[in-house]
Amino acid sequence: MSLQRICRLSRSLRAKMPALLVCRRESSDARPEDVMLQQYLPDTRADPEAYKDRWASEASEKYTKVEEVPGHWHYVERLLPLKTAPEPPRFEGRAPSGWQPPSPQPPQLPYFVPRTRNHMLPVYLRKEIRGPRFITQVKHIEGDIWAFHDELKKYLESLANKEVLSQVHELGSYVGYKGAFVEEVTEWLYKKGF
Repeated sequence: MSLQRICRLSRSLRAKMPALLVCRRESSDARPEDVMLQQYLPDTRADPEAYKDRWASEASEKYTKVEEVPGHWHYVERLLPLKTAPEPPRFEGRAPSGWQPPSPQPPQLPYFVPRTRNHMLPVYLRKEIRGPRFITQVKHIEGDIWAFHDELKKYLESLANKEVLSQVHELGSYVGYKGAFVEEVTEWLYKKGF
């Protein structure tokens, strides 16, 4: 290492500033003064033994042994969560929560509203941020969406005794009605047999 560099290093140490020794040479062209200085610097190389098998662990006496019993796997399967919602039980009438199973035969109408994967009707209430504006949406409508729109709009206008504004989105296959009509729309769909 040159004398100028050692002087610069000693000045930074005297000023209590962090000294960076970037060019620490360990190759074959290392100068003798670099090798002399290396004996005073800490060894920053990683220990290769530490990374040989880094995830290996030794068996501890504190832990119990594990035993595989192939005949009892069905007990474990009962504890695992289901990947899909199970089929609901078939019964007549309504459940205590108000849920009603679909009719065994689908209704003969020009449109169809399938249940969601959790066996619920796809009726949602969307609230706008700008003031009390509610939009009731019925999604996943199959078939003649305009016939569905007209029938449900007549039903909602007879309940509200006023005109109900609506929007039909053919590509998205949903219909929106201005107002909070989730319970009324759900009841109408139950009566239709969906």
